[in-house]
Amino acid sequence: LARELRPTALDDHGLRVALQAQVERFATTTGLVAQLLLDDGAAAALDSLSEQEQIVVYRIAQEAMSNVAQHAQADRVDVHVQIDPSRGPVVTVTDNGNGIDDSPDEGLGLIGMRERARLVGAEFTIGRSGTKGTTATLRLNVPAQQ
Repeated sequence: LARELRPTALDDHGLRVALQAQVERFATTTGLVAQLLLDDGAAAALDSLSEQEQIVVYRIAQEAMSNVAQHAQADRVDVHVQIDPSRGPVVTVTDNGNGIDDSPDEGLGLIGMRERARLVGAEFTIGRSGTKGTTATLRLNVPAQQ
């Protein structure tokens, strides 16, 4: 149970490698095209997160991809890590599926993602990605180091 709470991949390899493995595993098990995209400085920003923040990023990405597989009828998902200079890392999970309802029922997955984000002072949002697909966004409040 303790290993499930904090995946050993985080301790063994760090968040970036754990996310990459998670994305690859997702692609293999679902047959969807999935990729991890890291902007300049994103890998270092991920490595500098606290243990709790790393778990939140890992689990929210995991749940968001699970939602894509279950609900989106998508054939592609991207996990993208960017840096907001005034706040810190921003992790988005975007699919090209049928898009989330404008007023989605808050199931346990979405409630859990919101609660996890709140525990580390982060912001979680989810909505349509243009005309097709859904984007789940996690904004961490970790100012970038100058």
